[in-house]
This record gives sequence, structure tokens and C-alpha cells, in this order.
Amino acid sequence: MRVLIDNCLRDHPLCKAAAKQRQYPKRLIDVGGLENYDSVRIVASTEAQETKAGYLALSHCWGDVPPDAPWKLTSSRLLSYSTSISLHLLPRTFYEAVRITRKLGERFLWIDSLCIIQDSVEDWISEAKNMGYVLLITDTSFPQIPRPSVLTYIDFMFPSIGDVYAGSLCTLSAASDNANGGLVLPREDYPDPSGLELHWKLSTEKPRRVVFYPRSPDSALLGSSPVYQRAWCLQERELSLRLVQFTTHDFHWVCLDGRISEGDLYRDRLDISQAINRTHNLQENDPFGQPYQLSQGLPASRTEDQHYNYWYRTMEIFSASKISDASNRHAALQGLLNRQIQRLPDTFTAGLWRGDILRGLLWMANADEPAEAITEPPVAPSWSWMSLEAPIRYQLAMGIPSSHTKETDDECLPNISITEPVASHSADPYFGHRRSVLDVKGTLVDLICPQSRAGFNEAPLYHPDEYAERKWRGEVQFDTTQNATACKRIAAMPLTLALVTRSQEPIYHGLALVPSGREDLDTEAPVYRRVGYISDLDGTLFKNAEPINFSII
Repeated sequence: MRVLIDNCLRDHPLCKAAAKQRQYPKRLIDVGGLENYDSVRIVASTEAQETKAGYLALSHCWGDVPPDAPWKLTSSRLLSYSTSISLHLLPRTFYEAVRITRKLGERFLWIDSLCIIQDSVEDWISEAKNMGYVLLITDTSFPQIPRPSVLTYIDFMFPSIGDVYAGSLCTLSAASDNANGGLVLPREDYPDPSGLELHWKLSTEKPRRVVFYPRSPDSALLGSSPVYQRAWCLQERELSLRLVQFTTHDFHWVCLDGRISEGDLYRDRLDISQAINRTHNLQENDPFGQPYQLSQGLPASRTEDQHYNYWYRTMEIFSASKISDASNRHAALQGLLNRQIQRLPDTFTAGLWRGDILRGLLWMANADEPAEAITEPPVAPSWSWMSLEAPIRYQLAMGIPSSHTKETDDECLPNISITEPVASHSADPYFGHRRSVLDVKGTLVDLICPQSRAGFNEAPLYHPDEYAERKWRGEVQFDTTQNATACKRIAAMPLTLALVTRSQEPIYHGLALVPSGREDLDTEAPVYRRVGYISDLDGTLFKNAEPINFSII
């Protein structure tokens, strides 16, 4: 691992180009040396800055944490922990991170629970900037600290792009699902890395040699690792310049210039530079990057569509990740969002980009998993994927160039603007996101969707005048099981023309809408909510349809 880090620091042009002047967090853990076996201590980061020393960062799942866990820094422990913390007090994941830091010859380590005072609002506010987060503090976050009852949220919108992780020498990503589970898990049986070697020689050729190696299971295992299933950990690894992910079989190295597993090094018998260059070439052929560290294939020189598609692919992974409090979904994206805005200046609202709004609306719930809407508290409007607690897919949107939705004279396609309400009575930083409204001028056609089959959220669409003949006009995939059960009629709204069609008539992809039932909105235009995604929508339905003004909430 030390050789990998040194090789990256010395030989990787992308990593060098991305490196910036390191910004240190407020505190670090001084792990000392191998001779200081029994303890560590909390120090001000100035000790590292004075010698320009680097530090490692730990990305991990907390699991169930006892309120009095000794591995949480509190105001009362700060003085004593600045002198010494016995390693016997640390959970296994922390202990192993300390050991690895020492063996790598580094002196400093950052762990969130030990470097941020957990019972101090002020310290969380200060360090949230370095972590790249918008910090949401509810009335129950720090019950021991009195505050006015009207203060529900504290909002801190910082321009940071996750300086703790981006500034670390390397991020260590734990294999377990809790602090006591360990950074490195016990190794399971691993295929023999030696491979099967064959030699042959034809009379007119030089001797030839081929080696067959068993397939490494580790790439598949990465996606099932606990940290790859947690929403907060997604941006931690995405913002890291260098990452070592531990699995049940080996570790994986990822940096801007490539990736490699421990098993690859053994099997290929290549030097590190050759191995990383080889795997980097494979990564370049993948339009979406790997299922981790997606951003590393997307420098600022990429096209606008590639930046948007990176976001959509990342949101597919984020939507499938777990988060204990759904109201924190916006906050868990903030570090990635801040960096994306630097690469792609645009306005972000409720999970979508205004500059690519039509493609952004082309998400669909994963048909293989049941989805439910998040209603209490409301997290996002119905037209946003963030309103669902389920995996979503952007497969169609990523296959359509943004120019296909912008450079068109099709009068059936809508003009959309977004209204974000300003909250004078709430300190919720995401109030506007949660209650944003789509103001639309477009065409709508009422269609019938009979009862979908039990266990399925898809249903065919028919025009009311043609229902007796069952003339198929498209298919709706409902966003939730509840919508599939309750909706018998929908208003179909076209969003974009299909790229490939066998018909001479236009075929659209669009949204399924129903009246919102809201009577508290100050508008005379009809108000709808989204209930599903429509594919293969028959364009002849809209030949005589007149555009109208309406809203979607």
C-alpha cells in the first residue's frame, strides 16, 4: 500500500493536476510511531501543518453507538484525550486504522467521531465546512444544549468540496458495517492466484505462452460492502483523491489515474505502474466510470452531457444507498453538489439541474424493487426522484443527448420553469427544494390505465374513446405500488421524442400525472402531481391538443 501511495504521488499526472494546497481539519489524531504502541492523542492540526505532513482519513459505518462510547470526543474529554487515549478504548475499526497509519510511516489520522467534539454545536458547524456538508441540526441532535424552540435547523451553506477527504493523503474505507467490525475483515477463501500456464510452439513461430487466471470476485464484492450501501459514504469516497477499500478478500486501490486490487498485483506479476496503467485503460472505455469513484474519469474538460450523465449515474447509486433519516438526503449530497457546480455551472433544485430539466425528469423507479413515497416529513416534490425511498434508473435519459430535448420545434413538448418558495418562517435550508413547483406550458391528454397486475407497477394506456377496442397507446410505470393500485386514469405529458421508433408518427417519453387535490395553492392553473413514467407514448394523441398552463408539485 505504501508503494501504491508513493507511485501515485510521483508518477500520476491526473492526481498531480488535481492536487491542491492541502487544507487541514481542525484536529487530527497523532498516532505516534510503532514504539508508541499503547496510546494515541488528539492534536491541533497545526502540528501537521508545521512539518507539511500528510494525514490519512477513515470512511466507515458507525453502526449502533452507545451514548457513552469512549471513542467519541466530547467537551469533557478534550483535555484528557489531548494527552493520551488508550488504544484499548478504541473499537476495532479505529484500532486497525491506527495500526495501518503507523505501518505506512504516517503520523496523523482523521476520524470523525474523535476529531469533532460530538456534543458541541459550534464544533460541528466549524468542521462541517471541512467535511463538505451542509449541516442540519435538529432539536434532537444535541438535546443537552438549550435553544429557542423555533430553531429547527441551522443552515450552513459552504463552498467547500470536502476538504477532509480531498485533502487527505489517502482515505481508508472500512469493510465492516460498524465501528467494532474492523477495517479489515478476516479473509475468505481466495482463488489460487498462480493461474494455469500453457506453452506451445508451431514449427514456423516462436514459442508462445498464455496464462489463465481465476476470476477475482472482488469487483462484485465492492458493491455489497457496507460502506457502498451508505449514502453518506458515497460522497466520502467520491471526494477522496486516493482511496483504499478493504473487502473480505483483499483491498482495492482507486485514484484519479486508475485502480487495481491486491489480487491483480499477485496474479498479473506486473509492476504497479504497469498494472494501474492497464486497468486505467479499461476504465477509460467505460462511459460511466466504475461503480465506485465515478468522478475520477470526468475531469473538467469533459462535455456538458458527460457531466450531467455522471450525475445521473451517481444518483442511481445514491438512491439505492441507505440513509437513516430521509430528510438528510439533500445534506448527504452537498459535498458532491459543490464540486459538480464548480465543473458545471447550473442551478440545482430538488435533485435535478435546471439546465437539463427535461432529461432530469426522465427518471423511473426500479421495477424490481417496491418503492414508497416519503411523505412525512416531505423531502421533495413528486416530480423529483428524491421523493421516493427506493432505487431509481436514468437509463433512458443518459442515452439521449441534451440537444435532443433543447433543439426542437415540436410544439407538443413543454416549456418548464421552476418556482422555489422562500420561507420566511422556517430556518430549513432545503425548504425551497422540498416545495419547489414546476410551472409548465405544455400538452396533456387523459388516458385510462386499467388495474396493473398484482406485484407489478406497469400498466398499458388507452384513450377513453378507444378503451373497448383496447388500442394500445403507451405504457406507464408507476413510481409507487400505491399509485399503481389507486390510479385508473392519468394525464399524459410528453417530455421528449424517442430516438428510435418503427412508427412514422412521433413517439414520446413522458410523465403520468393526476390532480394533486391541493386547495391551498395560490394559482388558478390546474395543479398535478407525478405518479409515474410513460414510455412509447403515441404521438398522434397530441395532434389536436392545445398547450395549456399547469403546475406540478
